[in-house]
Amino acid sequence: MEEEQLYRVINPIEERIGEEVDAVSRPLSPRINKTLKLSPVFNLITEFWEATGCQLLTAVKALSEPETYIPKLQEALAGRETLFPASNINEKDSIMFGTMEMVAYWQKYQSLQVYLSPFDVLHIWEYLWELVRQAKYSNCISRYNCLFTFENKANAEKYLKERIKENPSYAIDKICRVDIKYAEKQEVYDMRWLDEIEIFAKYKEYVQVVDNYWSGKMTNRPLKEVLFQGTYCLQDIKI
Repeated sequence: MEEEQLYRVINPIEERIGEEVDAVSRPLSPRINKTLKLSPVFNLITEFWEATGCQLLTAVKALSEPETYIPKLQEALAGRETLFPASNINEKDSIMFGTMEMVAYWQKYQSLQVYLSPFDVLHIWEYLWELVRQAKYSNCISRYNCLFTFENKANAEKYLKERIKENPSYAIDKICRVDIKYAEKQEVYDMRWLDEIEIFAKYKEYVQVVDNYWSGKMTNRPLKEVLFQGTYCLQDIKI
């Protein structure tokens, strides 16, 4: 039986061709390392998001961009107002917060002493995917400890093309063959679900979308990714 062939999009500066590597024990990518570092803040953002019923954008801005609303919060406190409109943070959100609730969450954020920059917020997506996996699909491969691959070259090419269109700096990336030395475990998911969460989403909407991913459901325009655990070796594709 012919061995299954996988493909991967890599940054050639970060990954080496011809070296045998274990997918689980290899060093974590800078992206995943950053996600883990910021997890305490992401945990608080998610707690706030779920507890208040606000939009994701509101939850993020409430803790990472205090300059947008602190003056109005101070006015509300001075006027002894018990409710604080989310529209003071995100004009598209109509939820009302408890004024003291806002103060309490801001104090929690300050106590973490881990501060988000606008670019840091992008790392919350992997955190949110892992949160649902741990809660409901702990038997599935963690996206923190695997190799992201594609089951054919066409899918890898499609992903790379879209990636470069989104950010031209990824033009340095290339597609390589993944020679499997030992396959411990691999699972197929539709990575399009990662595009289905909008910044205006409510917590319940997020949970449903991520649940669709981990349960193996496909979107109407799937782009399948293979999460691989085992030993492998990257090789250049012969033209």
